[in-house]
Amino acid sequence: MASKRVGKIYKIKVNKDFYIGSTWDFDYRLKCHTSKSKNKNYKLYKAIRDNNNKFEMILLYNYECYTDTELRIEERRCYDELKPNLNVYRPYTTQEERIEQKKQYKKQYNNENRETIREQVKQYRIENRETIREQVKQYRIENRETLLEKQKQNYIKNKESRLEYQKQHYIENRENNLENKKKHRDNNKYICGCGSRVLNENAAIRNHAQTQRHKKYLL
Repeated sequence: MASKRVGKIYKIKVNKDFYIGSTWDFDYRLKCHTSKSKNKNYKLYKAIRDNNNKFEMILLYNYECYTDTELRIEERRCYDELKPNLNVYRPYTTQEERIEQKKQYKKQYNNENRETIREQVKQYRIENRETIREQVKQYRIENRETLLEKQKQNYIKNKESRLEYQKQHYIENRENNLENKKKHRDNNKYICGCGSRVLNENAAIRNHAQTQRHKKYLL
């Protein structure tokens, strides 16, 4: 089994601002930062140039571990504790954080490119209409039972809210519905030979045929 190595957790101070880092070789890392500060455009190096190339690199503590990942995890713990303002990225991200970062990136990309994406999707659907139709048909055939069960569960789940919506809609539109029903009845009547105005619907016609006025007319 490999033996532990001694890692270094360090701080770079630029006036009141600072950066947190980690390394296996403190002196080599100091040379790297010094060299990069001359032409690299990371936040840390811009701050160093703005400070007349003056900075102080301080060893915070040694940390014994086996791998680079373990050292970065410890750097992340220190980063979270001290909250440096010159680090651009977190030293280490968990699987859950990477998944969340991808979600946020995708969400931002979709928001910024909404019209382009919409046009691309529209064009794809036009060019692949028959293929998409066949895929949807095949999916419904292969997943018929699952889709029916899902539909049933959605119906049960939303039954109360659906009934409440229907009730509210009926209340809000009651006067309009009554007025439309009255107009429909008035516009859908005919004059019978007996002189009565009769609604032109089978039930109404049958009922009218049993009235005394209509029977007298037939005599």
